[in-house]
Amino acid sequence: MITCWKYLLGSLPRREVRLIEEHLLTCHDCVESAKRVEAYVQAMRAALNNRKRKPPLSSTRDTVSVLFTRTAKSPCSRSVSAR
Repeated sequence: MITCWKYLLGSLPRREVRLIEEHLLTCHDCVESAKRVEAYVQAMRAALNNRKRKPPLSSTRDTVSVLFTRTAKSPCSRSVSAR
């Protein structure tokens, strides 16, 4: 499985890439595993890219304000000691 990760991340030597690609032509199980790993890698890259983009401070402040207002109005907003 580590070889699959290295293949999908582009960190294998050309000779090994060729061998992996030949194997993928005949092994359905490895193709399915590679698809799952690729989906995971893409999801992690997307999450990292989204994390790098920070919202403007005013937007963050407005969002937090709305969340606190909703929490205060919620019927479940009891203090910890009341439980």
